[in-house]
Amino acid sequence: RTPHLTERLQASVWDLRLDQVAPETAALAAEKFMARSTVEVERLTKNGVRTFDARAAVVRLGLAEQRADEPTGRPCAILRLVVRHL
Repeated sequence: RTPHLTERLQASVWDLRLDQVAPETAALAAEKFMARSTVEVERLTKNGVRTFDARAAVVRLGLAEQRADEPTGRPCAILRLVVRHL
């Protein structure tokens, strides 16, 4: 039997659009994130608050091709990240 697609996925690619954020600011934040060995975050679940390491799954994080926010022309940073499915 062939496994379901979700069971076969090893990683996914995400583009994050950060409206009104300069690309330089987003790039600096991405560099700082990637330089850390762990980044603990808390998430509220139905069983209460859960703490997990958000950094462990991120394989790559950096600026994607940039374009101005349309139609306003205001800054818009786009980050691309590759997340390993743990």
